[in-house]
Amino acid sequence: MQPRTRIPEFAELENYKNLGLLTQMQLDLLYRRVNGESYQQIRNVYSISKMTVARAIMRTATCRSWTKGQSGGGMTLLSLPDEMQFKKLVQEMADDLNCITTSMAIA
Repeated sequence: MQPRTRIPEFAELENYKNLGLLTQMQLDLLYRRVNGESYQQIRNVYSISKMTVARAIMRTATCRSWTKGQSGGGMTLLSLPDEMQFKKLVQEMADDLNCITTSMAIA
């Protein structure tokens, strides 16, 4: 499934799928909704509840993993790509023996 409308963020999501951070099912769910399919239509394809459809789309759009049958729970503050970027920034600052300021950490 591909979205009828392409925006730059979709390329980023595809990249995260290729890195194993998102699944093809996650992208399919998101693209179906972007293409105008109703929650009911999506539910029928994947045999999941309306709330699960919403949660899967939300987690996908924010680069958080989701799998069918995943138990509920709160959203983490950082997605995995954000966490990887944060660790990279901390490592770069440590390599330079510079302290990392709060403003740089949250940028």
